[in-house]
Amino acid sequence: MQERFLAVIEESYQNLYLSKKLNLIRLTDRVRNKKIAAEILSKSHPTDKEIYYVFNLHFGEEMAQFAELIHIHKENGFPIYTDNNKRKLRKFYKQIYNTDLPIDLKKKFLRALVGEYTTLKRGIERKVGFLTNIYNCAGHYSLFDLDDASSAIFLFVELLSGRKIYYFRTISKFEDVKKDYLFTSIETLRSKITQKYNHILGIYKQCFLTVSKIAPNIQLREIVNITADISENIFQLEESISEIHTRKLNKELKKQVQGTKNRFNQNIRILKTQLKRLNMFLKHWHSLNFDKDEKLNRNVEHELAYVFLEDKMRMSLAYQMYEYINHEHDFQTKELYIKAYARQIVKILKEPLNLEDSSVLTAIEMSRGENLSSIRLTNSTKQKLDTTYNLCKSVKTNIFELRRRIQKILVAQYV
Repeated sequence: MQERFLAVIEESYQNLYLSKKLNLIRLTDRVRNKKIAAEILSKSHPTDKEIYYVFNLHFGEEMAQFAELIHIHKENGFPIYTDNNKRKLRKFYKQIYNTDLPIDLKKKFLRALVGEYTTLKRGIERKVGFLTNIYNCAGHYSLFDLDDASSAIFLFVELLSGRKIYYFRTISKFEDVKKDYLFTSIETLRSKITQKYNHILGIYKQCFLTVSKIAPNIQLREIVNITADISENIFQLEESISEIHTRKLNKELKKQVQGTKNRFNQNIRILKTQLKRLNMFLKHWHSLNFDKDEKLNRNVEHELAYVFLEDKMRMSLAYQMYEYINHEHDFQTKELYIKAYARQIVKILKEPLNLEDSSVLTAIEMSRGENLSSIRLTNSTKQKLDTTYNLCKSVKTNIFELRRRIQKILVAQYV
């Protein structure tokens, strides 16, 4: 059984590496270079050579040598803020700041310039909407991309390695049946709206990647007041996606982009209907009379929950995937196989994770993933599994921040 478990871990990692390779091949040089930079600068412990390479790729040899030197000095405890280094830092800072790179990538370069990289404790962001895209695809592989597939495989590896993903459930304690029902209805709909919004963000990014572009830097609001913030954000997304033109694309790409745009618009219409319904519920809520004993903080509890697979379940799921891997498949391309592999993962995770509950699905998508940057393709399967297990333990969930955020959202909706 252990051999089969390890075989599934190895196959999953092979598919992750292959997916990354296939993704890069299809991109233009400019977009590929940005993806490579984002990948390397997201590592917790990049090598000197990697730092030199990525800075040289975007800014030339002088800055690359400086960034490499800063990294070496910081790793060995040498001072980096000498007068000469300060002058160069100011010069290179301006150079990075004035480029047309995406804001997130600029920030990564600016942090790397002073030897600061992401920590294992913080983890990395998952692709928005990846699970929703695959869960709702109904076997149509064109409805999700390789990034979605990679994110699902990545999640599977985490869960098989014992990862716990924490989130809060909001529970109504209102004694009044009408208020209890209305509050529960609002929370259920709010969760579905968040899920649909994440799904739309995923389609939006997929549309730009289809034409080998990085999505533009639009300033989206943090989602606190669901109706106001999401309404503003979808207006900006609609404006942005309308700038994608298909006139110069070949027939196949044009059809693909148009199909993705149609899905985007269809989901926007559904989301707008959900938002109208939520507004109606909230108006009803605000029209009710509340006693002093019916204050929100007295009648709403936040229950800490987590997504986790017990040992027996992990072995059972690994066995199911082992059977799937060794079944005779006839896929025309490697991309189709990776997508089918990811969809099979989501299918077998559906029941044990209760993915039909939109709050669970959203909690997984919004959680931070472990940083796998220290795992090499050449590592043995046992090394990969052991390292993955340790990395899972290193990702820390800020329970206080989770509670504070959910309280902030509730106040914005109800008070």
